[in-house]
Amino acid sequence: MMMEDGLEVYDYRRQQCVHPSFMNDNCTCCGQHIVDCGVPATTPFGYIHHDLTLTPDEIKRIRDDNLQYLLDNKKLHLVLDLDHTLIHAKRIENLTSEEKESIERVDDIYTIFGGTNYSIAVKLRPGVKEFIEKVSCIFDLSIYTMGSRDYAREVHKLLVSKAGFPVCPWVIAREDCVKEKKKGLGVVLSHEKVVVIVDDTRDVWGSCKENLVRIGRYEYFPVKDADVDADADADDDAELARVYDTLQKVHSEFYFDDNIQLLEGEECSPKDVRDVIKAVKYDELEFASRQLQTSSLMFGVEDEESIALCGRKRPRDDTSIISSAFPLQKEAMSFILNLSMFN
Repeated sequence: MMMEDGLEVYDYRRQQCVHPSFMNDNCTCCGQHIVDCGVPATTPFGYIHHDLTLTPDEIKRIRDDNLQYLLDNKKLHLVLDLDHTLIHAKRIENLTSEEKESIERVDDIYTIFGGTNYSIAVKLRPGVKEFIEKVSCIFDLSIYTMGSRDYAREVHKLLVSKAGFPVCPWVIAREDCVKEKKKGLGVVLSHEKVVVIVDDTRDVWGSCKENLVRIGRYEYFPVKDADVDADADADDDAELARVYDTLQKVHSEFYFDDNIQLLEGEECSPKDVRDVIKAVKYDELEFASRQLQTSSLMFGVEDEESIALCGRKRPRDDTSIISSAFPLQKEAMSFILNLSMFN
């Protein structure tokens, strides 16, 4: 009941409200307290607003709308890690004198505030600007880091100004994780069938590993000396370019028939990007097998391990390349070792 011109009037809005979301424990539609709404199950989405929680039905509705948007625009959703994926960061107070000198000498090292009492040096990974520019054309981008929310937002601001990162993506941090020290797609407002993850750490993703395209870990610090060669070595990192090629293949395969759309009555996409990622991994492994076999013949290697890998018909579930050293020349193995980062 509510008062109107001094009379009690029944509020039909409250009777009909499904209570899809809550702000500060009050329904965003009818204003009732969550207790008066029957205390429905909700999930917090603090990266959108610190007091916002959503019900499962509302999460599904948002994901359905997002799915239609992605399909209409022929995009997928790319979730990007920060540390050791797009950047390497270190507290200023923990830097050596050589590393502090490199901040002034190297163009893509910047200082951000990590808190009230300390600052952080952030080194952008080589090729990050080109990577962001390219993937933005075929993916919607989000950030998901195990760093704090304040840290994540500061790094995001830096990436916006220096690398062309979109201004308003979802920036998800450790405070948003449902399980401690574990990332998950339960707090991402896209269906898992259209989400691709790029991260240097596999184990943190739990049951979402099938969505993962792994990237090699990037480390700029510690800087061993202050000469030019140290900077040149750091710039040799080409992982973002390699991963972009993989992402482009995944996107192309997903939209290969150029006619993906939701039919009446369908609740989700007829395609699943996880199946596409598996197929791309399999193709990469097949190519790697041929490269290894060719290298073995080139260098006169006929050991049983090499032959067994070349003849493997189907990769195991984790599709990982065994990185134990076969008796091949280092150059012949470089491609295979890079591919192991893909899983």
